Amino acid sequence: MITIERQQTAGRINAVLNDPGVRPWVDNGDHTIDLSPIVADKRNILLMGEHGGCMFYPLQTGIYEVHTQVMRAGRGEWTQKLTESCAHWMFTSTDCFEIVTRVPHGHIAARAATVSAGMMYEFTRPQECRFRDH
Repeated sequence: MITIERQQTAGRINAVLNDPGVRPWVDNGDHTIDLSPIVADKRNILLMGEHGGCMFYPLQTGIYEVHTQVMRAGRGEWTQKLTESCAHWMFTSTDCFEIVTRVPHGHIAARAATVSAGMMYEFTRPQECRFRDH
C-alpha cells in the first residue's frame, strides 16, 4: 500500500496532467488542462499519491469510472500500488462495488495499467475517443 488522500482542489492533478511527460498521453489539444470544476463536484472522487492519482466518476449508484494519471517517476510498480490502494479506498470508503474504465485505442500505457490492475476487457466501442490521431 502507498499513501493516498482525497483531494478537494485540482492543483496537484492539474500539475500532473500538464507535465510534459504526461500531457501528450492525455489530450490531443494544446490548451492547459484544468480539472477544477470536475474536482469541485463532490460526486467525483480524486485520490492522489506522490506521483499521480486516480479520478473516479459515478456512472450510477455503486459504479464508478476511473482514469489514472501518473508522472514518469511513478510509472510501473508504483502505478500498480496506486491503483490497488485507490480501489481498496473506493470499496471500503464509498458505496462502490464496481470500477470500470475506458482505454483509448493505441494507448499502450493505459492498456498495460488496466491489465496490471486486474481489469477485464469487455468490448470495443467504435469511435469512442481519439488518441494521438488513432
